[in-house]
Amino acid sequence: MARLEGGVETVRLEPIAITELAQDVLSKFALRARELEVSLQVSPQNTSLMMSADIGKLEGVLTNLIDNSLHHTPRGGSISIELSRSQTTPLY
Repeated sequence: MARLEGGVETVRLEPIAITELAQDVLSKFALRARELEVSLQVSPQNTSLMMSADIGKLEGVLTNLIDNSLHHTPRGGSISIELSRSQTTPLY
């Protein structure tokens, strides 16, 4: 955030299929999650759900959140990314 606020980095907004991005991020952790007996899921499964975002930055945020979640989720637990519409998030 500091780099964005300081003008060091910029945000490139583009339309993305958010469910597909979330599924791609979870797939990077599938093996580790299986080893830890942690289930991973995205809800809803609607792959036509679109939003405007910087895909690289959003992928980085989701990756960091899932990585941290795997460190703190007990064996046999679950991690879920739940997507919903918001008045402040422009969706297509």
